[in-house]
Amino acid sequence: MANPRTPVDKAAVSGQDKKNPGRFADRKTSKRTRSLGEPYLKMTDPQKEAWAELQADLPWLNSSHRVMVRLACKFMA
Repeated sequence: MANPRTPVDKAAVSGQDKKNPGRFADRKTSKRTRSLGEPYLKMTDPQKEAWAELQADLPWLNSSHRVMVRLACKFMA
């Protein structure tokens, strides 16, 4: 079984698009996904800071990752 394709945003952050430009030349970013958005209202301030950090460091995260990011923020805080 082949590995899943690397998202274009992740390739840009990791530098894979510079190493293998032909691999990412014809790929398009998905326009149907919503961004990660704002943190949950009941999160503490340290958790909200972790949310902002993850959102800045991992730009390919979208609304489908919200629950996992929330759990990661709890562990980081």
